[in-house]
Amino acid sequence: PVEFEKNESSAESEFCSERYRNIYRDEYFYIQKISINAYVGFDTERYNSEKIEIKGKEALFYRSSEETIGIIFNDGDYIYLLGGNISQKELVKIAQNVE
Repeated sequence: PVEFEKNESSAESEFCSERYRNIYRDEYFYIQKISINAYVGFDTERYNSEKIEIKGKEALFYRSSEETIGIIFNDGDYIYLLGGNISQKELVKIAQNVE
């Protein structure tokens, strides 16, 4: 989104991460791209979740607190973890466009 700027970035051989913050409001989101061979766990007892679709693939949308949400999905090549304190609509739009 236009009002966000990248304020953090890191990359390793099987993992990269970027964090963006809104330049006008106290909002942020992050994107993590992980090797498909990695293990990613999710605590289904701690967080409420629902299945959604991202890029034609099944994804998991969850709320980790009153302000923070996340999406987990894989596209067959990578596992993506996205989260932040933005709206579900905004985070889904970002997830649909990650590469």
